[in-house]
Order: sequence, then C-alpha cells, then structure tokens
Amino acid sequence: MEKDSLGNSVWHLLEPGQFIQGLIATDNPFLRIYVVTETCTHSNHKNNRWPRLIMPPSA
Repeated sequence: MEKDSLGNSVWHLLEPGQFIQGLIATDNPFLRIYVVTETCTHSNHKNNRWPRLIMPPSA
C-alpha cells in the first residue's frame, strides 16, 4: 500500500504469478519487511515510488 499525493491509500493489484520483490529480515526479537521500490514518474504517488513487481523464472 502506498499513499497518493492527496494522502489516499493506493493498493497494488497483482496478476496471477506476480510478486512484490522484498526481503524479510530477522534480528531477534524483531522482524522487518523491506519492499524493493522503483521510481515512478507517471503516477500521482506522494513519494514517486512503486513496488517492484516480478515474475519468478519458469520452473
């Protein structure tokens, strides 16, 4: 979820087989989730960032 320039929540719809690229890191007792983002100049997002969507390689 991201915020647009008006502060409204924007959810990212994924196609079947798409994933949001990220990392889950643990530092006991903490768990952190980091999302890889890309610059997005064509959106009205507040911070001009967009999650990187990936398709895993075919098995």
